[in-house]
Amino acid sequence: MKKLLTAVAASAVLLTAGIAHAADPTVRWKMAGMFGSSFKPIGGHIVAMTKKAEQASGGSLKIRFYEPGALVPVPGIFDAVSQGSIEAGYAGIGFFTNKEPGIALYNAAPFTPDLAEFMAWIYYGGGQEVLDEVLKPHKIKAIFCGVLAPEAGGWFRKEVNALSDLKGLKMRIGGLGANVLEKVGVSTQALGGADVFPALERGVIDAAEYSNPGVDESLGFDQAAKYYYFPGWHNPTSPEWLMVNTDAYAKLTAGQKAALDMACGDTVARSIAEGEVVSMQALQRLRAKGVQVRRWKPEVVNELRRMWYAEAERLSGENANFKKIWTSMSNFRKAYAAQHELQRLE
Repeated sequence: MKKLLTAVAASAVLLTAGIAHAADPTVRWKMAGMFGSSFKPIGGHIVAMTKKAEQASGGSLKIRFYEPGALVPVPGIFDAVSQGSIEAGYAGIGFFTNKEPGIALYNAAPFTPDLAEFMAWIYYGGGQEVLDEVLKPHKIKAIFCGVLAPEAGGWFRKEVNALSDLKGLKMRIGGLGANVLEKVGVSTQALGGADVFPALERGVIDAAEYSNPGVDESLGFDQAAKYYYFPGWHNPTSPEWLMVNTDAYAKLTAGQKAALDMACGDTVARSIAEGEVVSMQALQRLRAKGVQVRRWKPEVVNELRRMWYAEAERLSGENANFKKIWTSMSNFRKAYAAQHELQRLE
């Protein structure tokens, strides 16, 4: 009898869950991608996220992923989501600073928090709330939904032992890191992925940063430059985001929103784990090929940091939303550093 009652109770729970899911209307979204499904490792996680969201919603939330350019050009994802011509896009939102300069701080900015600190700020330190406020006029809701492994500092054809060694170099670098290097005397270029290797190989540029070891190895940069510098001061953490039109998001039921949050949370965890392993293994292979893996000299990092903080203050003076985000991040980091120092092992 006890076993029978247990079985009946379990069946009731399952039936109730089924009824709850059945009550949710079927939603079909189109999602434009900035990264292809074969872009390792994040591409696979993007596709898996859509399947998990569908499963967790009992099949009521169906998101169709489109490869980069198949639905809208990558530079057009922000506008397409904002205008509601597509429901969602998956991208590094720092790519769209021409629409909102401050969002670079959520994806591609120098000396920003490491992963643990960034996650604390986003989930519990006010970072998500500020992002929601900044993106609200654009009718976009951004959900933290994945991470690329930390970037490297770049590939160089010669050693860099002092800041003066950077002066006069032609370098591929994107984002706000370029602003800092230009102050040093670097001529920066924001080349697309397919154009970086040929330019480096032919000597059109002297150095290039692109991504992390796992990605860089696949592009063959080691065949054109032998000095590989760490860490990636220009982009310490590379969070990726599910950008959703706010009207489309508002139409979701509470259960569908929860399914989306859970699917993205799982994507964050798994992309972190796989990204670290992919980069670790790639770096081992690159060392075996004779690549000279180097760390920046402390005095170089310190000077770049000083210049970045000056640049951040300048940008804060030019854009109210940049200032709002920078202030939130900076205030959180001060409090975080105070307690984190107590936890640090000597």
